[in-house]
Amino acid sequence: GYIADELAERRLYLALAQRAPVWARQTMRELAEDEGDHARQLMTARYLITGQCRQPEALPLELVSAGDWCALLRQRYHSEVCGGMNYARRIPPRTTALRSC
Repeated sequence: GYIADELAERRLYLALAQRAPVWARQTMRELAEDEGDHARQLMTARYLITGQCRQPEALPLELVSAGDWCALLRQRYHSEVCGGMNYARRIPPRTTALRSC
Protein backbone atom coordinates (compact mmCIF):
# COMPACT_ATOMS: atom_id res chain seq x y z
CA GLY A 1 0.00 0.00 0.00
CA TYR A 2 0.89 3.66 0.03
CA ILE A 3 2.33 3.62 3.55
CA ALA A 4 4.65 0.72 2.79
CA ASP A 5 5.72 2.44 -0.45
CA GLU A 6 6.61 5.66 1.37
CA LEU A 7 8.56 3.72 4.01
CA ALA A 8 10.40 1.75 1.31
CA GLU A 9 11.30 5.00 -0.46
CA ARG A 10 12.56 6.43 2.84
CA ARG A 11 14.82 3.40 3.34
CA LEU A 12 16.12 3.66 -0.23
CA TYR A 13 16.99 7.35 0.15
CA LEU A 14 18.80 6.58 3.41
CA ALA A 15 20.75 3.86 1.62
CA LEU A 16 21.53 6.27 -1.22
CA ALA A 17 22.73 8.84 1.32
CA GLN A 18 25.29 6.33 2.60
CA ARG A 19 26.68 5.75 -0.91
CA ALA A 20 26.19 9.20 -2.45
CA PRO A 21 29.02 11.64 -3.11
CA VAL A 22 29.62 13.93 -0.14
CA TRP A 23 27.91 16.90 -1.84
CA ALA A 24 24.66 14.93 -2.28
CA ARG A 25 24.33 13.15 1.06
CA GLN A 26 22.37 15.85 2.88
CA THR A 27 19.90 16.09 0.00
CA MET A 28 19.35 12.33 0.11
CA ARG A 29 18.77 12.51 3.87
CA GLU A 30 16.27 15.33 3.33
CA LEU A 31 14.43 13.28 0.70
CA ALA A 32 14.33 10.36 3.16
CA GLU A 33 12.88 12.68 5.80
CA ASP A 34 10.22 13.87 3.33
CA GLU A 35 9.22 10.28 2.57
CA GLY A 36 9.04 9.54 6.30
CA ASP A 37 6.79 12.58 6.72
CA HIS A 38 4.54 11.29 3.94
CA ALA A 39 4.28 7.91 5.67
CA ARG A 40 3.44 9.58 9.01
CA GLN A 41 0.75 11.69 7.36
CA LEU A 42 -0.78 8.61 5.74
CA MET A 43 -0.63 6.68 9.03
CA THR A 44 -2.34 9.61 10.77
CA ALA A 45 -5.07 9.75 8.13
CA ARG A 46 -5.58 5.99 8.39
CA TYR A 47 -5.89 6.24 12.16
CA LEU A 48 -8.35 9.14 11.98
CA ILE A 49 -10.49 7.36 9.39
CA THR A 50 -10.39 3.79 10.70
CA GLY A 51 -9.17 4.02 14.29
CA GLN A 52 -6.47 1.47 13.38
CA CYS A 53 -2.86 2.23 14.22
CA ARG A 54 -0.27 0.88 11.79
CA GLN A 55 3.21 0.32 13.12
CA PRO A 56 5.86 0.38 10.41
CA GLU A 57 7.98 -2.72 10.06
CA ALA A 58 11.61 -2.48 11.07
CA LEU A 59 13.37 -3.47 7.86
CA PRO A 60 17.08 -3.22 7.06
CA LEU A 61 18.37 -0.68 4.56
CA GLU A 62 18.80 -1.99 1.06
CA LEU A 63 22.39 -2.39 -0.03
CA VAL A 64 23.29 0.11 -2.72
CA SER A 65 26.66 -0.04 -4.41
CA ALA A 66 28.46 3.19 -5.28
CA GLY A 67 28.30 2.34 -9.00
CA ASP A 68 24.51 2.12 -8.87
CA TRP A 69 24.06 5.58 -7.34
CA CYS A 70 23.37 7.61 -10.51
CA ALA A 71 21.18 4.95 -12.08
CA LEU A 72 19.14 4.60 -8.91
CA LEU A 73 18.79 8.36 -8.62
CA ARG A 74 17.48 8.57 -12.20
CA GLN A 75 15.08 5.69 -11.51
CA ARG A 76 13.82 7.39 -8.31
CA TYR A 77 13.29 10.68 -10.17
CA HIS A 78 11.29 8.92 -12.87
CA SER A 79 9.26 7.06 -10.25
CA GLU A 80 8.51 10.25 -8.30
CA VAL A 81 7.39 12.11 -11.44
CA CYS A 82 5.18 9.23 -12.57
CA GLY A 83 3.75 8.87 -9.07
CA GLY A 84 2.89 12.55 -8.96
CA MET A 85 1.20 12.39 -12.35
CA ASN A 86 -0.79 9.29 -11.36
CA TYR A 87 -1.83 10.95 -8.10
CA ALA A 88 -2.94 14.09 -9.97
CA ARG A 89 -5.07 11.97 -12.33
CA ARG A 90 -6.92 10.39 -9.40
CA ILE A 91 -7.93 13.69 -7.83
CA PRO A 92 -11.25 15.03 -9.10
CA PRO A 93 -11.14 18.51 -10.58
CA ARG A 94 -11.62 21.25 -7.97
CA THR A 95 -14.56 23.57 -8.04
CA THR A 96 -14.03 27.19 -9.01
CA ALA A 97 -14.47 28.29 -5.39
CA LEU A 98 -11.62 26.07 -4.23
CA ARG A 99 -9.27 27.22 -6.99
CA SER A 100 -9.16 30.71 -5.55
CA CYS A 101 -7.65 29.45 -2.27
